[in-house]
Amino acid sequence: MKRILGYIFIFLAAIFLLTAIKNIITFLALAHSLLMLQAGTFKGDAYGFGRLIGTFIYWSFHIFAMIMLWRYGRKWTRKQSENPMQRRAPEAGDSDGVSRL
Repeated sequence: MKRILGYIFIFLAAIFLLTAIKNIITFLALAHSLLMLQAGTFKGDAYGFGRLIGTFIYWSFHIFAMIMLWRYGRKWTRKQSENPMQRRAPEAGDSDGVSRL
């Protein structure tokens, strides 16, 4: 079940990535506006400031969600390998009972 959910997460992360690429100009304009706001030269009214903050919150959520979807999607779709540090039970052919890694 986790593997299927992992593939769904990767698919959603890919859609988020394509959306981010499509809207890269908006992101760059946001970065420019935030720099102007920090420098104290932001020219705009309350509507513009609200739009700036809303766009910043949207991009923060968008990037965070994209990273989390990629991370868990890759984690859950990976083939589970046996931990080499774990000792295996001795098999019938082992004469000394020592596990060989």
